[in-house]
Amino acid sequence: SSLGTDGLNNIGGIVNIPFNYFSLRFSTFKSYSNGFRHNIVRNLKNTNKRDEFVNRFKLNFKPNEKLSLLVALLFSKQDNGYDIWAPDNNQKFKTYTDREGFDSQITKGFSLRSSYKPFSAIEIINITSLSDIDLEHSYDGDWADSSYWHDNHGFDPLIEYYEYDFYDKNERNRKTFTHELRIKSSKLISGLYYKTLNEKDFAEGYLYGGTANVASGEYDIENYATYFQYSQNLGSKVKLKTNFRYEISDMKYDGETADTYYNTIIPSVRSKLDFKMFSHSIVLDYRPNIYNSFFIASSRGYKSGGINQEPNLSISSRDYSPEYHDNVELGVKYRTKKSYSTINVFRNDRTNQHVMISSQQIQGDPNSFLFYTANAGKGTNLGLELRTNYVLGKIEIGADVGLLRTNVDAFSFNVSIDSVITGGDRESAMAPNLNGSTYLLLNINKSLYLNVSASYKSEYYFSDNHNQKSNPYNLFNLSFGYRFENLEITLWTRNLFNQIYETRGFYFGLIPPNFEDELFKSYGDPRQMGISLNYQVLKK
Repeated sequence: SSLGTDGLNNIGGIVNIPFNYFSLRFSTFKSYSNGFRHNIVRNLKNTNKRDEFVNRFKLNFKPNEKLSLLVALLFSKQDNGYDIWAPDNNQKFKTYTDREGFDSQITKGFSLRSSYKPFSAIEIINITSLSDIDLEHSYDGDWADSSYWHDNHGFDPLIEYYEYDFYDKNERNRKTFTHELRIKSSKLISGLYYKTLNEKDFAEGYLYGGTANVASGEYDIENYATYFQYSQNLGSKVKLKTNFRYEISDMKYDGETADTYYNTIIPSVRSKLDFKMFSHSIVLDYRPNIYNSFFIASSRGYKSGGINQEPNLSISSRDYSPEYHDNVELGVKYRTKKSYSTINVFRNDRTNQHVMISSQQIQGDPNSFLFYTANAGKGTNLGLELRTNYVLGKIEIGADVGLLRTNVDAFSFNVSIDSVITGGDRESAMAPNLNGSTYLLLNINKSLYLNVSASYKSEYYFSDNHNQKSNPYNLFNLSFGYRFENLEITLWTRNLFNQIYETRGFYFGLIPPNFEDELFKSYGDPRQMGISLNYQVLKK
């Protein structure tokens, strides 16, 4: 468990019970944070709360050497608020919304995994899973109340003849069923995979520029796949591994939108797609000794296409095709008694690249701000990843570094019903050129330790459809711990120097009466301090 400033706390536990033929494992976790926001209008400090509860249960039954069964149950409840945006872009974590926002989810899941070995070299595996998820995302679309708009921007409803007041609520229920049959031998793995997904969506509020107040939709998706993997030793030090996967995806979407006040029906959205996708990889691994290894890999992967459900989108933006990735990677691992290092170099060429578009379709209506996926021709990612650590007596130091260069081809998209502009021809969004972290762990004695860590992220574009960037930032964390037998107590500080740093940014017109486009930002959590207690009843 841990307790911290600003109402941050969590508690959890794990119980393992072994028996002759079966074993049980039960874990529970509860976490709460007030979200570090002060809502001025409602005088509340928990409107952006994070209140999460997770329960997991596993039963492993093995009646004999040939058969084993694993049953898993999951229940998760995330009762989170959503209140992170402010029209004045203040860095004091103050918000002005008068409507309650939620980012909540309830998940119920079940899985059954059976393993049967008719022969010592053959294993037959069946995996079946079910899940039922309820989600809600709702927010105050104008980010403030009427008094804020009147006092700070002179917006008077009596003069303008309407209230600048928008609200949006989306509810979803997603049911998933999967089944997989896998056959394993010493060199070959082959299998069949099947998945169905049904999602029902319902939205209400001031939708699509006020032309509607309710909308509903339903997705039906089926996936069929077959795959196999083959591995072969090419001598005592070299291993070759190849795999292939072929997948068929069928999807259908039906959506209805209406204004129930005036009985206005917006044309329905109906789309049906099917994709056939193929992926493969080949890996050559060389291990000259137990400490070092080298590998080179070539692969082709994919991300399925899909359907955008927004009715205001043009027909050309309705559907998007699968994205394909062609990859080449080279890696080295080096280990000694006191150090460990890995370095990977890769190139990733993307075809029919998916980009996330965010655009305001109707000026003066923040709830017409749409998110949809589009294809953007080709893109390229080049990168290097380095990880290393070294132990010198009581001191351990380590570092992770990532270098990334990206490019997205030019593409066009609809910013409104009758306006098309071009994006891309630059780096990808949310892809910093440099990020990394480092740490120093000092073991003062067998019981006491001190851990100092720092991370860095360079600037990056917030979105693929505008040129606004984040600022680079550093974060520092500090912890001091005490261990005694089964007990561990840690005093910790995150974001030690209370760095204000951006996490997301949108560029659109929010402020009345002119609604000129400007950048609005959300920020990461401020400094947090706390104490954690970890007690292990049974120690291995």
